[in-house]
Amino acid sequence: AINRRWRWILGKYSYGHHLDEVLNVDDLFKKYPFSEIRCDEENCTDKSFSLKQCLKGVLKFFYTPFRHGISYKMRQQLWDLDGHLKDSKDEILNKIIEVSNINENDEILEIGPGQGALTSLLVERVRKVTCVEIDKDLENTLRKKFSCKENYTLVMGDVLEVDLRKYINQGTKVVANIPYYITSPIINKIIENKDLIDEAYIMVQKEVGERICAKSGKERGILTLAVEYYGEAEYLFTIPREFFNPIPNVDSAFISIKFYKDDRYKNKISEDLFFKYVKAAFSNKRKNIVNNLVSLGYSKDKIKEILNQIEVSENERAENISIDKFIELINIFEGR
Repeated sequence: AINRRWRWILGKYSYGHHLDEVLNVDDLFKKYPFSEIRCDEENCTDKSFSLKQCLKGVLKFFYTPFRHGISYKMRQQLWDLDGHLKDSKDEILNKIIEVSNINENDEILEIGPGQGALTSLLVERVRKVTCVEIDKDLENTLRKKFSCKENYTLVMGDVLEVDLRKYINQGTKVVANIPYYITSPIINKIIENKDLIDEAYIMVQKEVGERICAKSGKERGILTLAVEYYGEAEYLFTIPREFFNPIPNVDSAFISIKFYKDDRYKNKISEDLFFKYVKAAFSNKRKNIVNNLVSLGYSKDKIKEILNQIEVSENERAENISIDKFIELINIFEGR
């Protein structure tokens, strides 16, 4: 019964994995014999050990706790666990440093430093490194490794709740391997602070990276246009799933977002108005833009007339319309 319970718990909280893909239950119980798990009995020499602690320890080893959604999820951190990456770990970390275009005058914000493998490279190359880490179990490790570095600051907390303005200065770059299941909220957080953050270099799930950087086609969505509205995204390189151990179900991508200095689109149309139409246009990706924009109260004839003015087919879907065409379309609708 306990064996099945472990299987259910770990399987439920895995990140796209069945338990058998990440852990053999029999091997687990060889490492933690049942007699040890029951050491809450009177004859047990270690009163502090319990089934609950055993479960917590295993979960903590494979998953990092977050206060968003499921409490424990596999965090595909390049540097979070020793041996998580195979022999190419140093090669990938060095490539991240290379494509991030960092120099000795840069100030870096690292989200989720894990055990500090990337941090070790950053603190030797830039003027200042500020790390935001939510996992309190990593605090001692990080402080022990970097407390002697004058250019290093550790902020313990949830990056979505931390007031970044207290810790970073104008011209900061983000270099991070972010938790995949809260990619959008973290990107939104970065965008909210774009007056202080010039560029972001982040590792994301490959499919998400392709959506963010897509110039046309079905990969494009609201997130694509949200990033395009504020900056220019570029797909830098792929990290195949085989580079990780255990092998996950997804490949990873390293991308960049460079924010516009001139607010080129914000000067043409307000955020609220832009996203009002974009959200409506993508409300049902299977429908064409005419059928989706009807939800804003316009007649199909009116929508078709305006699409003809900007030379966009009435059968076109939102994913194939550029941000410039979107802005042109919205301005006509709004009588500008």
